[in-house]
Amino acid sequence: MTSKILGTRAVAIVLAIALTGCAPRPMFSSTAFATQRRPQRVVDDPALIRRFVQQLPIGSTLTIVETSGAKSTVLLMAVDPQGIVVKPKTRIPEPARMVPFDQLARVEPASNHSFAKGFWIGTAVGAGSFFLFLLFLVANGD
Repeated sequence: MTSKILGTRAVAIVLAIALTGCAPRPMFSSTAFATQRRPQRVVDDPALIRRFVQQLPIGSTLTIVETSGAKSTVLLMAVDPQGIVVKPKTRIPEPARMVPFDQLARVEPASNHSFAKGFWIGTAVGAGSFFLFLLFLVANGD
């Protein structure tokens, strides 16, 4: 009798862990607020960007947003008084290019989060929960 109660509790615990998930889903779809006006682009001060970039080590991966609206992920190659020399991180190699400070709207370190990374972490957690569930079933089975 007690093994059935323990088995039921184990199943309930495993299901509670597995069904809650690791990452919450977004509450609204990406198009839910598409009709709202977007905020104006904020352009940082070129002197502030220059001081920030001069402190970064060469070879840093950055996300830059130009005043034209173009956003790209780049490697920092050099910093000079007029601008920065960057090499775009693309599948097909591109040559390094000079971007003047007055054409930069925003510069920030690139994040290394990706959909694939999140997918594989979620898959590993799901597989672990499944095998934990099977382990509880085998341990409490009569």
